[in-house]
Amino acid sequence: MAHMVNCTICLRTTPKPKFKTGRLTICARCVRLLNNTKISPREAGRRWLAEIRAGIIRRHFDALSWVDRWLEKHGGGILATQLNDAYRVRISTVLYVLRALRRDLVCIYQHYLDYPSNWDYMRLRLKHW
Repeated sequence: MAHMVNCTICLRTTPKPKFKTGRLTICARCVRLLNNTKISPREAGRRWLAEIRAGIIRRHFDALSWVDRWLEKHGGGILATQLNDAYRVRISTVLYVLRALRRDLVCIYQHYLDYPSNWDYMRLRLKHW
């Protein structure tokens, strides 16, 4: 019977991780998702904040006057709670990216959209070389 381990990002239990060190374990699904995402960590943070802000404004008609101050004070705690909820992380690409950022797996300044148009060809050529 294979030894089951938890993925550091999606928190799923997997018998055969794609990447494993003493500090972290990543399943093949998370590796694929992070390699194929077009969302930078900075953009993921902006999207998460906009979603939370919009949700609060929908529920409270007077929130425009206080929502930004409230999020400055409580936003970090809300984000930490959501990043520890395995179900929320699995259904949200934004939370995947932010969880990977918290685990130092991606750099906030990395640009994901500036690959050359023939990147796949170059990657395969280098791999076979």
